[in-house]
Amino acid sequence: MGAKENFRKNLEYYMKRAGMNQAELAAAVHKSESSVSLWLSGGSCPRMGTVQDIADALGCETDDLFAEIVTVKIVGFSDEKQTKEMNDYWFRLNGKNKKLVLDLMKTLAESQVDL
Repeated sequence: MGAKENFRKNLEYYMKRAGMNQAELAAAVHKSESSVSLWLSGGSCPRMGTVQDIADALGCETDDLFAEIVTVKIVGFSDEKQTKEMNDYWFRLNGKNKKLVLDLMKTLAESQVDL
């Protein structure tokens, strides 16, 4: 998946999480509703300065808007509700904390440490 598609999907997610519709986001970042519509359809990507404004408005990091979406399927988290919960927690993390979680998972998997 490319950066534009990642941005489109993540923008939709973070707008839902923030409870913002297209008109509200457009007003918050001083852009037109048609611009937001283009971003959500994958027709275009905003400039980096606008990306920072979007992240600020949505309460996330700019990296989060371009991160590849990770769907977590873990034994013991096999039902859809648990998978959604894991993904919701993942999306709440900023880029630095996502790296920490992945490092911890790697350490646990390699050493089988019980916490």
